[in-house]
Parts: sequence; C-alpha cells; structure tokens
Amino acid sequence: MSPERRLYAVDWCAVKELIDAARPMMEYEAKRLRRLLGVSNRFLRPFADPLCTDFGAIRFLRNEMAYSDWLAWLVDQLGRADVVLPLFGLETTGSKAEGRIEILRADRESEIAKGRLDLRIMRGKEPLAIVEVKLDKAERADLGSLATYQRWLEKFRGSAAGRLVLLADGGEKAAYKGFRLLTWRDLCLRLRRASSRLIRDKEMTLAAMLLAFVGAVEQNVLRFSYALVKRTVEKINPTVSSDIPDYLAKFIEGESDADSTWNKRAA
Repeated sequence: MSPERRLYAVDWCAVKELIDAARPMMEYEAKRLRRLLGVSNRFLRPFADPLCTDFGAIRFLRNEMAYSDWLAWLVDQLGRADVVLPLFGLETTGSKAEGRIEILRADRESEIAKGRLDLRIMRGKEPLAIVEVKLDKAERADLGSLATYQRWLEKFRGSAAGRLVLLADGGEKAAYKGFRLLTWRDLCLRLRRASSRLIRDKEMTLAAMLLAFVGAVEQNVLRFSYALVKRTVEKINPTVSSDIPDYLAKFIEGESDADSTWNKRAA
C-alpha cells in the first residue's frame, strides 16, 4: 500500500473512532430533544412546536424583505409598548401615559434622505426606534447606512442611544455604529414566550402567526432542520447534536420563570 493510501485509511479510522466516542452523547441529545419537544408542545397547546412544521419549502421565505414585512405586521398586531419593546430589548420607560397603555405601530421601508429604514417603530407621529433587519451575520452584511439612520433618529429624539437595533444572525461585537446587536435566536425565544402567553389569553390567531414566523426563522435563518427533528421524533434518527435541544431548553426555562400574568392588549 502506498503512503498516500495508508494515510487515507488512518484518517478514516480516526474519524470512525471520533464518531463512536461521540455516539452516546448524541443519542442522549436525541432523547433530550424528544422530551423537550413534548414539554414545548404542552406550553403551546393547542398548537405544536413550530419545529414540528416544515417551513423550509416556502420559497418566498428566502427573501429578507419577507421577514421584515412579516415582523412589521406582528409589531402592529401586538401593538402595546410594554409588549413590543421588550422583544427588541428596548426600554419600556414611559410606555404608560396617565395609566393607559401606549400603542405602537411599525412602518416599513420609510424613505428618508439617503436611505430607507427597514423597520421604524412609531408612537403616534414620533419615531421611537429603528430596527435594521439582516438575515446574515453582521460582519457579512452591508451596514454602510447605519450612521445615516442614527443621525436621522437623533433629529427627532435628541439622542438615539438605546433606540437602534441591528437584527442579524449573529456577530462578533455587541454593537455596530451605534446599533445594538439583537440575534434572530434571541428574538425567536422572546416571540415563543409571547405566543404562549397569548394562547393563555385566547389570542389564538395572533399566537399562531407568531409561531409561524418563529418556525420560518428557525428553519430558514437559524438553519434548524425540520427533517432532522421529524426523524428524531419518529426515532428514525438516533443521534443529534446539542444545538436544538439547548435552544428549546432556553425557551422552556424562560417560560417557566416568566410572569404568568398577561394583560389583554388594548382595544
């Protein structure tokens, strides 16, 4: 056997040893995934966990604009400042006026000088926050307009500090040109918790739309595999990594700790 062929054989032996060593842990994670999905399904009853529905085959969900439009619609439907602002990690101070809950709306593709705002959160005629939406990692996205958007918001509020959000698939820094990074992963976890509370309050249509959006993001942006989840639930696939189980555990732990009260949205 030539030296090259011997090296090839040794490499495959090493790979097999690594797989065999990792198998018990991956089998444990498969069992953990099935258990956590069962708990999540109970939290979201009468709906199932969004990972149990295939959102990967819908072609328009590969377009960044589709996610921005859908997210803006959800913000409009949720409406309440004390509900919407925490989703984006924004301060809720001043979200109540004279004992009444303030209602927010979201504008899409708002034209300003030298650009368009992906998502502008409004309180009446006052711009409250800007969310820049990217499906990629922050380092791979075009962020050239962020400084312009910051200056625009400062014209209305005096300071844009804490009111600028970059929604992306991740990033190496906490902030980019004044925009605080919010990952799709964290937003989805918050939307999951919001949807379970809406279910408890019989807001079924809106809860379903939130969960559909979450499922679309989880499978198309976060790249959680519906097929893998399906095979694991059916015990066809005996091994998985810890990524999806760890994610579901964060949702369940957060839901268990969450405030059980959820006031009705203002009419």
